[in-house]
Amino acid sequence: MNFVKIGKALRHKRKQLGKHAKELVCENLTQPTISNIERGVPTKIKSITLYAQQLDFDLSDVDITLESEEQKLNDLNEVLESISHTIDSGNPAEGLKRLKQLNISSEHPYITLVHYLKGRCYFRKGNLKQSEKHFLSGIRYAENSSEGNIQNVLCQCYSELSIIYYKQNNIQKALVYIDIALNSFDSLSSSYDQNYMLYTMKFNKAVYLEKQERMEECGMILKELIKNIQHIDSGIITAGIYEVLADVNLKMKNTKEAIYLAEKGRGIARRNQLHDRNFALWIVLGSAYLIEGKLIKAENCISTALTFENKLTQGFLASKAYTKLGYLCMLKEEYHESNDALSRALSIAEKHNNDPLKIKALIALGKLNSEIRNFKESIFYFEEALPLAKRLGLEEKQYLIAMELVNCWKEINRERSIHYLELAHRLYMSSQKKELGYDD
Repeated sequence: MNFVKIGKALRHKRKQLGKHAKELVCENLTQPTISNIERGVPTKIKSITLYAQQLDFDLSDVDITLESEEQKLNDLNEVLESISHTIDSGNPAEGLKRLKQLNISSEHPYITLVHYLKGRCYFRKGNLKQSEKHFLSGIRYAENSSEGNIQNVLCQCYSELSIIYYKQNNIQKALVYIDIALNSFDSLSSSYDQNYMLYTMKFNKAVYLEKQERMEECGMILKELIKNIQHIDSGIITAGIYEVLADVNLKMKNTKEAIYLAEKGRGIARRNQLHDRNFALWIVLGSAYLIEGKLIKAENCISTALTFENKLTQGFLASKAYTKLGYLCMLKEEYHESNDALSRALSIAEKHNNDPLKIKALIALGKLNSEIRNFKESIFYFEEALPLAKRLGLEEKQYLIAMELVNCWKEINRERSIHYLELAHRLYMSSQKKELGYDD
């Protein structure tokens, strides 16, 4: 006797009748027994027969029932796949409309997938609150159902939640959820794009680590991805890997390697017409040349990037360009032009609620005003940046800002400078403990 088949058939019949298990409890048939039968747990024949009688179901119809149910599921899967393509094609409103028309019950095997798709619709529409709600519902149903992780949907819900938290500047929470996503990834899933899914999640984790300035961990993931680059069938991910790894090398002052990686990534981005990636890679190149003191080359790179600013789908990227332009003008002692560029960088970062870029623009404005000995204005910008860096857990940034404030306050109020010197010392000692592995 195939207990799994019988359980599925009886469960389908119960749902067809619109009944809950507790309604079918009777003498010699408890609710836990019904649950065991439906889950395919070996159970006494007498109990199975009694449950079938309660449902007015002929056990000889098991195969016919399951074949019919399987066909319905296949048909629905095709519909859901077409809706997924509708969402990816840039029409989330139509995708959401079709999902609502399906009227899938909470006990349906595909309820998790439906919530996942609804979450993607709301994400594309910019409604992160509703998107989060559906991804969390998808997780709840998946974890309470033996059929919940169809097409790795549990893993995808966690992954999408990590992106939402990243967009909300909650990098630590984004890292928690991307780790859960990676741990729940099922390599044996029937999902046709499982490799793309896995590499995308690893790339996203690298991005989150880079934002937390955890360069060594970020670099390790990216190097692993580069080893598998031939298997990554996505121009946007491939170009992104080179972009972030180039940025990591840039922050470690490995400018030659950063330039090599940026050039390689730029070629991929250009061939695939990935304007956002191409823009970001031009900025990495410009930044490398700035560090090397090659101002003409740096200006050419930044100016080239800004020629297709209006083609960006991720408008916040322009903040990076204007921050670098501000530094370039500062080095050329064009202070008015530097202030204009940096003010624009700050405005763009604020518009897009991007705290990491806002911090960079504020620090640059602080340095500019310090350069022209406008210390009160400089202090204003640094003190705006400090709590943001603290909220994002960027200890190295906090230390650098604190030291800038020490120098600024020395020119105005030496007692106040001691406060920031003590803060800088605490941050330095904290970083040393972490480096040595003494932190809790």
